[in-house]
Amino acid sequence: MDTELVVDNKSEFIEEGDKYNFNPPKYMSTFLNYAAHWSHATRSSQVGCTTEIFKEFKEEHPEGDITDWEDFYMDSEYGGESIEGATTKTWEMFQKFQESIMEVNREMCREYIESVIFHSTYKGHMTERIVMNKVAEELDKSVTLPSSEEDRVGGIDGFIGGTPVQVKPISYSDRIIQSEYTNISLIYYKEKDKKLYIDTSEFMNSSNIESPVVTVS
Repeated sequence: MDTELVVDNKSEFIEEGDKYNFNPPKYMSTFLNYAAHWSHATRSSQVGCTTEIFKEFKEEHPEGDITDWEDFYMDSEYGGESIEGATTKTWEMFQKFQESIMEVNREMCREYIESVIFHSTYKGHMTERIVMNKVAEELDKSVTLPSSEEDRVGGIDGFIGGTPVQVKPISYSDRIIQSEYTNISLIYYKEKDKKLYIDTSEFMNSSNIESPVVTVS
C-alpha cells in the first residue's frame, strides 16, 4: 500500500454564501468558542450527544447531505429548543465577556505579562525541579535537564535516569499530551496544604517499578 493516500473530502461541501459557512469577525470565533464552552452550551445535556445522533442519522440516511442532517437533528428529541437554549447560554456568557473586556487597560496587560514571566515561569519550573528531584531521590537516580531543542520540540521537562518525563498538574491527567517523543512518561502532582502530592504511577509502569505516591513538604 502506498504511504500517501488521496480521497475525495466529502465533508468539504460548504460553499461561499452557504448559510452554514460561518465567518465571524476576526478573533470573534475564539470568544464564541470560550463562551459556548464555559456556559456548557454545547454539552450533551443541552444539545444531545451529537456523535450518537449523527451515527443514527448515517444509519438511516447513508447518502444524506448537510440539509438532511439538519432536518434529522431538528426532528430529534433535542431539535430547535436545544439550539435556542444553547444560543441563550452562549449569548449570556458572551455579554459577561464584553463587560469584563471593557475593564481591561494597558496597565492590566502589563501586570498580566509580568505575572506570566515572573510568577508563572518561576513557580512552574521550580515545581518541575522539586518533583523530578524527589522522584529521582526515591529511586536513587539522577536528573538531567533537557536541551532547548528537547524542551521546545518534545515538551520534555527533564530526564530521570535517562527516561524523558513531563511534569504536569493532576488536572492534565485526562488530556492528550503532545510530544515528538513516543517514550515520554508523565508525572502528575497536586498541591494541597503547602505540600506536593506526586503520582508516579505512569512513570513507574513504564519502568516496571512499584509506584509510590510521594509527598513533598
